[in-house]
Amino acid sequence: MAYLPYPRWRKWLSYLMDQTLEFGEGDHGDELAVLLRKGKLLLQSNGAIYSWEDNYYNFRRAFERLDWEALPGDRVQLLGLGLGSVPQMTEELFGKRLDYTAVEYDEAVVALAEDYLLYRLHSNITTVIADAAVYVAQTRERFDLVLVDIFVDDKIPEVFNTAGFAERLKTLLVPGGCVISNRLTFRAADKSIAEVYYRDVWKTVFENAAMLDVSSNWMLFSDERFLLAEEEGKRS
Repeated sequence: MAYLPYPRWRKWLSYLMDQTLEFGEGDHGDELAVLLRKGKLLLQSNGAIYSWEDNYYNFRRAFERLDWEALPGDRVQLLGLGLGSVPQMTEELFGKRLDYTAVEYDEAVVALAEDYLLYRLHSNITTVIADAAVYVAQTRERFDLVLVDIFVDDKIPEVFNTAGFAERLKTLLVPGGCVISNRLTFRAADKSIAEVYYRDVWKTVFENAAMLDVSSNWMLFSDERFLLAEEEGKRS
């Protein structure tokens, strides 16, 4: 029987009601909670969902439409680790064992990810405790795929909304690489901000950009050639 970092009966019970496995404070004062919901591990920060295994549908839908074969290699820069939903779903749902460098601001979040989810994966995952803006400005590493999933509660800090940050993301790519950025559009105000960002920043930096609307989020692609048509995504 496979190892679980919690009693198996709690997984069964989670189909009836949420099971809180751990609750505490992060290194920056945020309230962190690891829950089981419908059999899946979920991380909340101040009540906002940061990751939920392959139920983290915004990236799941983006990966369903991503042309994986067009990527030049398997090196991935992940900005915002959460509990590890992104590497979990790429490996367990899409069958991709990739080489990740994951940047996470809160060391307590990394510890939770390692305890509850990352231990079961085979992908190479290097974690870096750092402010993503500082890391991106300083690193000289280059990646085939850059994934941006940076929130404080349900807000994207202003430094990550600038053209300067988008330009730095561009420099992280090897030739022919791709960036995918998660933008919130749940409320009317969120969608308005996302529209301005996509028009005035993203499409200015990435001339061939594309956007995938996943209801309460927009997933921004740096190049439309990586975004498969819906029917192609379903077949892949």
